[in-house]
Amino acid sequence: MTYRCFDVDIADKIARITLKRGDELNTMTPDFWRELPEIVRDIDDGAKARVIVIASTGKHFCAGMDLSVFTGGQSA
Repeated sequence: MTYRCFDVDIADKIARITLKRGDELNTMTPDFWRELPEIVRDIDDGAKARVIVIASTGKHFCAGMDLSVFTGGQSA
């Protein structure tokens, strides 16, 4: 499955969930909050991994909430 905020790789019972919005400092958007539980639930329900590693791309791991969430999608 393709996600807007994450890449998911599972090998040898190790799941790696990588934040992939590095150019946007991996800020958290509504898509982030929909996708992350869906990914974890799928891994858990299918017993696909014994461990989950959360990694990131870009300069910062995560800069927190995307400010557009608070402005209704308008640039601040």
